Amino acid sequence: MLRIFWFTSILLLSAQTLSAQTFHATVVDEHSQHPISKALITVEEQETHLHTDDEGKFQLDLANFPQTFHLVVRAPNYDPLRIELNNRKTDTAFVINLHEQHFEIEEVEIRSARGQTADQVVSRVEVKKLATLNAIPQNSLGDALATIPGVYNSSTGNGIYKPIIRGLSGSRVITYLNGIRLENQQWGGDHGLGITEIGLDQVEVIKGPSSLLYGADALGGILYFTDEKYAPLKKTNIILQSRFESNSLLTSNTIGFKTSTKKLRLAFYGGYNSAADYQVPGGAYVKNTRYNQKMARVSLGFGRKNYASNIRYSILLMDVGIPGHSHDSVPDPADFYGTKSVREKGLPYQHIFNQVVSWENKFFFKKHELQIFLGNTHNQLQEYEEKVTIPGMFLQLNSSTYQIRHKIDLGNKFQLISGIQGMVQLNRNNPDAEEILIPDATTLDNGIYTVLNGTVKKTTFQVGLRMDTRHLKVNDDSIHFAKLYPGFTYSAGMVQRFEKSRLRINLSSGFRAPHSSELLANGVHHGTMRFEIGNRGLKTEQANQIDLTYEFDDEHISFVINPFYNYIQNFIYIEPTDSFAEGFPVYNYISANSAQLYGIDAGFHLHPHFAHWLHWESTYSLVYGVINNTYSIPLIPPGRIQTNLRFAFNSTKRFKLDEIVLQHGYYFPQDKVFNYETKTVDYHILDAGLKFSLTGNKSLWNFQAGVKNCLNARYVPHVSRLKSFDIPSPGINAYLSITYKFN
Repeated sequence: MLRIFWFTSILLLSAQTLSAQTFHATVVDEHSQHPISKALITVEEQETHLHTDDEGKFQLDLANFPQTFHLVVRAPNYDPLRIELNNRKTDTAFVINLHEQHFEIEEVEIRSARGQTADQVVSRVEVKKLATLNAIPQNSLGDALATIPGVYNSSTGNGIYKPIIRGLSGSRVITYLNGIRLENQQWGGDHGLGITEIGLDQVEVIKGPSSLLYGADALGGILYFTDEKYAPLKKTNIILQSRFESNSLLTSNTIGFKTSTKKLRLAFYGGYNSAADYQVPGGAYVKNTRYNQKMARVSLGFGRKNYASNIRYSILLMDVGIPGHSHDSVPDPADFYGTKSVREKGLPYQHIFNQVVSWENKFFFKKHELQIFLGNTHNQLQEYEEKVTIPGMFLQLNSSTYQIRHKIDLGNKFQLISGIQGMVQLNRNNPDAEEILIPDATTLDNGIYTVLNGTVKKTTFQVGLRMDTRHLKVNDDSIHFAKLYPGFTYSAGMVQRFEKSRLRINLSSGFRAPHSSELLANGVHHGTMRFEIGNRGLKTEQANQIDLTYEFDDEHISFVINPFYNYIQNFIYIEPTDSFAEGFPVYNYISANSAQLYGIDAGFHLHPHFAHWLHWESTYSLVYGVINNTYSIPLIPPGRIQTNLRFAFNSTKRFKLDEIVLQHGYYFPQDKVFNYETKTVDYHILDAGLKFSLTGNKSLWNFQAGVKNCLNARYVPHVSRLKSFDIPSPGINAYLSITYKFN
């Protein structure tokens, strides 16, 4: 595990010097005292970055920073360090000592989303760089997320993917992007995540009920994405990337531009992805697994002494085929395959248009910090089934969100966080659509919360309370429905630190009001090939989870064990009937008195001194789900062991081999299934890849090449939406990726 240091530096200032507003420091190895060049220095409050020079030195103009600010210092093969500074009491000859890193089971430890370090949070949070998840490039963002313990990918081909966290998905998993909640019709099984990897830096996965800081619905967990960092201070970066995959003939091209001045920061990314139908073992192609994506992301940051602001905008245009689609009551699986790979758009398909705009404002005072987040997400989903001119379904979802958060330092390592949060959501059917599955509706969310964090010696604790209301009103004269759903949630936990280990215990709760699709659906959902009928009598789901984590860190090995138990009242699910309507089987939404989800996430990382180039990481994930202590929750993923062998080389040559990566996944059989599911056999997946680099004076070329599914194994994931037709995932797949960076 990364060791994080938190300390306060009280430094002396000579007011007579001309450098009174400049902070000078040198970053060195704490044992050898040798300077560390190219260490990354980040001022958290202003999101300003710069690197140390060849002598390990850097300087900052303190006139641009608040009175109290925090530096985060990172360097390869060293533990990150977080320092609190007072710009009125600085030393002009400050030395920062970094501790050599012996192990690395968590990729990123500095916690930005909650204003805490990972050493302080009371429940384990997985923080992963997107680049790390794509050490071997994955087919989609969903597949990349599925390399995280406890996270799985429910896919409909390569273009439609939904995350599953600890057995729950859809509306029970909430996605945040830079502090703004994303809404994209996630209630639908064939409605994807709605964002791509372009311009993203890392993801934080919070498992289990997480309503305290993030609001309603998060019974399964939270995905919290953050953008790439801005360019270092007074620098300009250009990034060009291109990737090709043989199986689906995927071409992916991305451009990035970042620049930073004393007060302004700008980042822009644009990209285009295009994939044809993918090939399965045996040579056939799965029809309509093709897709194309056009996307762009832009961020503008501004900072002054006691104020920082970020305006961000992203857009996604996507046409994605819907495979496994048929109007026959008993479809012939052979109809879903073709003899050649096709890239041109064909029926049925989805046209998706997503926009996200956010405005983040931070105000800094002596012991206070005020954050204001304003955002809007617009999701436009069109499904074309039989005609390319008239959509079968056309939904427009507009969500405006706000959050005001206040943090105050109470002294003696105690901090109080309070805030209000809300959303106004408008769901509208376009009159041009042939069908209406759910009626027009307006949703109003409002919540208030407070959280107390404190540290006493080696013990950190957190307690918090939250109250929410959700008001749902149908905007249809033929349907009279309006209801208020209140919610009360809590969280309490602690982390106890020992010399080489940590113990975390956390109790948390969450609530989810029924969605209008569960309450009022009455029609054919072609994406799922069923006639769905809602239930107005559904009640609010209420979840309570206990989460226990034990982590051990040594110089050669580290491991983590994380059992959990989640109890949900009024659990909502969909169940088939014996009836048919309009040629499709009828499914009803119903509620169970209770549901239980329990299991374990575990992992270890071996990094011995005598083989410093070797990294052996393995993780194990297992979850069980039971309704009313009787039968299994639908779509519970099987147990899984993932092993990653990484051989890292440290060469000073301009052109060098950086890494050899081997990844193996074993998925256990799944025989605990719901009544409309079938059992799944076990299977293995083996991937292999190489990383090379070519270094220039101001440029860097990175090359990745390898093979995914090396053994061309035929497998059908249990949580795949194509499983009912026994349609397998892609077969053997070679890839090549080239990245150019200019600094």
